[in-house]
Amino acid sequence: MYRFIHKPDHHLFVCALYGGGKPAEDFATHFRELRKAGLAAGQNRLTVVVLLRPGHPLPPPSARSEVAALMSSGDVLADIAVISTNPVVRGVLTAVSWVKSGDMVTFRMFPTWAHASPWLEERRGGPLGPADQLITELMHKPAMSA
Repeated sequence: MYRFIHKPDHHLFVCALYGGGKPAEDFATHFRELRKAGLAAGQNRLTVVVLLRPGHPLPPPSARSEVAALMSSGDVLADIAVISTNPVVRGVLTAVSWVKSGDMVTFRMFPTWAHASPWLEERRGGPLGPADQLITELMHKPAMSA
């Protein structure tokens, strides 16, 4: 299952992928909505938080190649923090970030929001606006399709 909240006025995109559902479809929706949000931000950097909730499987190969394509496309300016408690998921996506991170899109993996938020604030050059509230909302509400 996939949920997202886009706050264009804050250049903020927060989403969560939950266990169950159809991972390939969830990731397809994620990349479609992320591209829309990135294009809407224009020349402003988009701050992105991706919560991979417990029980969510490893991203399918199509999602890993989509991450690489997004990061090298030049379509989106973004700082992306992916949060997962699963060390295998963090390892796989960290390897992708080493290969593909650049000036247009920066990408880092974190075990918790507490670890991710200082990096995002540093990248953004200031506070994250309503990010804490949005993270809490997505972490504590039941999963549903967005």
